[in-house]
Amino acid sequence: MKHGKGTSTGSMKMQDIDSGLLRQRRNLLLVSITIIIFEIGGGVTIDSVSGLLGTFKLKDPSILLPILWLALPYTMWRYWLYREPGALELNSEFIRTVNSLPSYKPIVDTVKEKVTDESINLENPHPVLIKKLFKRYLDFSTAVYTHEKTASDTRKYEKHEFHNSAVIKVPYFRVFFFETRANVIMLIRSRQYSDYLFPYIAGIFAAILLFINHAYTA
Repeated sequence: MKHGKGTSTGSMKMQDIDSGLLRQRRNLLLVSITIIIFEIGGGVTIDSVSGLLGTFKLKDPSILLPILWLALPYTMWRYWLYREPGALELNSEFIRTVNSLPSYKPIVDTVKEKVTDESINLENPHPVLIKKLFKRYLDFSTAVYTHEKTASDTRKYEKHEFHNSAVIKVPYFRVFFFETRANVIMLIRSRQYSDYLFPYIAGIFAAILLFINHAYTA
């Protein structure tokens, strides 16, 4: 059974990190790296702090540590609140990477073979892989293709919409290793991981150090 589809094309602007997100990213990295240096350094001595009113001498430098403890979850929360531009960038690059992998087609074909309802449109060769917590779906209603850059900050894209299609659940472990491979490729070839995920990694590492050095050994 043949079904219709609609196609749209356009150009997608590739911008630097959003200014609000960039500010929160800087704050989180500053707090995280300060904690990491302090904890790994085994008690680095800080004698003064610069502020809006000048430089302050510290009689008890250890007072800074509780302040940093409070600053870490706050800056991580603020960075998470500004996550939308980064999340969109990551998802677009993930879709592009998935579509470029030859091993994606056998996964799609396996899902198609299990659908017996002929009224469902499964003509989409590159359904979008939707990620939820321990659940994965193939959205056969949409295919998105983002091509190589046409300028320093512009990339062409195509979007195909398939009528009478469906969103079909895929076993999580059926796509786990494939998804892991796509993420490794993104980590090596794309800037999205270092731009958007590295601050979380630094913050989590700082939190682990705090727990080990002050809570776990207490």
